[in-house]
Amino acid sequence: MTTPRIHDLLDELANDVEDPHLARDAWDVGARRRHRRRLAWCAASTAVLVLGGGLAINNAQRGPGAKGHLPGAANRSGWHAYIPRPAGHYGNVPIWLGPTLAAEARLPQLATALPVTLDLRRSYAAPYRYAPVPTALAAFAISGANGALNEVVLVGHDGWRPLDISQLKPYHDAYGNPGGSFSGGAVSPDGSAIAFAQPGAIMVYDLATDRWHRYPVDKVPVGGVGWLPDGSGIDLGGTELLIPSGQVVASRRAADPLGSTNVPVGGWWGPIRVNAGSYARGVAWLDHVPAGVGADAGIANPQAVVVADTTSAVLVLPEDPDHTRWKGCCAVASWLQGGLVAYESRSTGHHGPEFRILAWDPRTTMSYLVTQVLADKDTIITGSYADLSR
Repeated sequence: MTTPRIHDLLDELANDVEDPHLARDAWDVGARRRHRRRLAWCAASTAVLVLGGGLAINNAQRGPGAKGHLPGAANRSGWHAYIPRPAGHYGNVPIWLGPTLAAEARLPQLATALPVTLDLRRSYAAPYRYAPVPTALAAFAISGANGALNEVVLVGHDGWRPLDISQLKPYHDAYGNPGGSFSGGAVSPDGSAIAFAQPGAIMVYDLATDRWHRYPVDKVPVGGVGWLPDGSGIDLGGTELLIPSGQVVASRRAADPLGSTNVPVGGWWGPIRVNAGSYARGVAWLDHVPAGVGADAGIANPQAVVVADTTSAVLVLPEDPDHTRWKGCCAVASWLQGGLVAYESRSTGHHGPEFRILAWDPRTTMSYLVTQVLADKDTIITGSYADLSR
């Protein structure tokens, strides 16, 4: 859709809405009509260590159980384009300095299959099975301050609903801490199943059949369960649990593709995301950064996103005076359509925890806002995502 056509559409729809939010509401009405006419276009970006990527787009704000998938680039008043600045190289891999936490909220909105806003506060809880979710775009675990799992919300194309987790037992990780049953790799790449760590077993929920399956295992991965990139099974760290046969076989894990970037990673964070030979993963801290990226730029403990493919790149995520990034703030969520990378941004500001899903285009270096996640202050949210580049 061309810019003149968009202007004509807004003019046509202006009579449908009233001030003081005329332009915003006209755009929203237009978005719904464009959906009915089956018109769509795509764009995406993210901040992370990337090796390829892509994401689908939704410009409608969704509430509990809301219906409708409205593809298209969303327009937001007050947004500011952010162009990351170059900050050196690791060998031949360019380093880019991403948006500050304050700038993230003002990034241009990227419309994707995910909702623009996902409200997980208790006051907005949806009843179980309010909206069917035959395949999940993402799932979010809601835990108490002690880490114990309280609820899991499934997000689909036509809305979202809580998952009945009454069959799950309380779970403690290898260090005796509550939590860890649900991790960033819990959702299968095709969105058909969700995996949970349990004492001596892996529990898998099949969305299509609404059934649970229990697979006994000798060892549950310390870092949580994660699906293989092809969705055939779950990585147990040295062995693999094949689904649905339940057979445990020797690992087929290949050499770490991100090692070829020679980026001095002190600690990876979150799952590796794979898309047609491109790889991306979050970095909890970098062992070494060039001048102007670390303390010289006001970044005490640089975190990043790393991408490895024909255009390998590193996006370093800066702090700002009013916000503090969480350690392990920025796991890669998924590749998006068009080679963009979606990643999480977790921080604490003046008003409590903040959670956004952002996108970065390692080719153009542009950054975008995908989803704002709202949650109660006394809860911890863990996200897991299907392959959104499909």
